[in-house]
Amino acid sequence: MASEPPQETQVKIISNPKYPALPDGKKKRIIFEEELTIGVVEGDENYMFGK
Repeated sequence: MASEPPQETQVKIISNPKYPALPDGKKKRIIFEEELTIGVVEGDENYMFGK
């Protein structure tokens, strides 16, 4: 852990790291959500890409 700044008062100084640590036992995961769909495979020709 990085060195803490000197504590000059009774107030506890808390600093957050640039990349916070995950809680013990937790793994990082990626969640993909569809935001935009362009075109269709089959259906209306106005929305299909040519092959």
